[in-house]
Amino acid sequence: MKVVFPSLRILFGLIFIASGILKLFPIDYFELILVDQVGLSWNAVPFFARFVIWAEIVIGLCIVFSFRLKLSLIASLSMLSAFTIYLMAQVLSGNGAEDCGCFGELIPLDGPSSIIKNVILLLFGSALLAFA
Repeated sequence: MKVVFPSLRILFGLIFIASGILKLFPIDYFELILVDQVGLSWNAVPFFARFVIWAEIVIGLCIVFSFRLKLSLIASLSMLSAFTIYLMAQVLSGNGAEDCGCFGELIPLDGPSSIIKNVILLLFGSALLAFA
């Protein structure tokens, strides 16, 4: 158990870091998704996109290095919950077939696939929080 928890914690953190980094290449793709699907203005989207990317990378680093672990896990679960609720609303409105940009352009995921990924990560993160 002494090896399993740190390994799973590091894997969970690396998923957040990878998600943030993959949105950077190209960042224009992520910004376009935020304009088209979220409805942000072109004036606001550079700030929002970079904030989301920064938050994912920082949360992931905090989890990997076990810095304020409980707070970092709660932040990650909050972020996943917010994105899942947004994706559910998007799927229910009939726009779930489009790529959500969750992993940038490298791994295109539609709404239902991304919801499944988020639910698995929510369960994974909740288990880590329970044992933290």
